[in-house]
Amino acid sequence: MCIIYRDFKNTFGEIFGDKLKSHPRGYDKNFKDIDLIKHMHYAVLKKINNDFRFNTNLHDNISKVIKAQYEFNKYLNTIIKNQMEISGLNKLSAKKEEEFIKNNFGL
Repeated sequence: MCIIYRDFKNTFGEIFGDKLKSHPRGYDKNFKDIDLIKHMHYAVLKKINNDFRFNTNLHDNISKVIKAQYEFNKYLNTIIKNQMEISGLNKLSAKKEEEFIKNNFGL
């Protein structure tokens, strides 16, 4: 498990949403984070208690949550971008890129 996902998981817990039954086309089924890219949709929940809301470090707490979301999203985008480059699809028009993602990830 990558450190970015570990931070994300520590912040949000599990990812909810529909998942592919097998790995997306073009990805090695033994890829270390294959379970992350099997998701067709990502939904997470962050429970906020009074300690979080009324803490004097509220700004820092919110920043940590946003950073965990941002870093995880950036990581997922990197996985997709790398696969597109490996597949020779890194110079696609926006429409072709959308098609690639739809065909490979069922989105």
